[in-house]
Amino acid sequence: MPILLGTYILTADVPGAARMYDIVVVVVAFSVIVQGGLVPAIVRRTGVPMRTVEPEPWALGTRFRHEPAGMHRYLIAAGAPADGCTLADVALGEDAWISLISRDGALVPVRRDTTLQAGDEVVVLADPAAKPDPEPLFTQPTPAAPSNR
Repeated sequence: MPILLGTYILTADVPGAARMYDIVVVVVAFSVIVQGGLVPAIVRRTGVPMRTVEPEPWALGTRFRHEPAGMHRYLIAAGAPADGCTLADVALGEDAWISLISRDGALVPVRRDTTLQAGDEVVVLADPAAKPDPEPLFTQPTPAAPSNR
């Protein structure tokens, strides 16, 4: 913005306009470089939590004004009831369905014969009043059957 305002000096027939414009450009560039370069050092010194986010080549995102009722994201735990099951065999009931599956950073087709694996991330859409809660199917390992010895 300051550089844009500096161009008005050039068009206003002000004596020494080119020199003033050069000064504006240098001051703005210096300010951006110094302030931008100091941010990481100041963040470290003040202890402000900061994390590096690796850029993703492609992302799918939707923003909602309010948290959608009935939309849940789960990471399938090893040994959970859904681990190793096809979508047709996952006991979600009639009021819930899996709408998205992400495996190793890639989308997996959502079909009856798709087999879920530990580490898959799934988005489940469900009627908010539906019972039972689908979370244990994805996050809680199945208890081991008692052995008869």
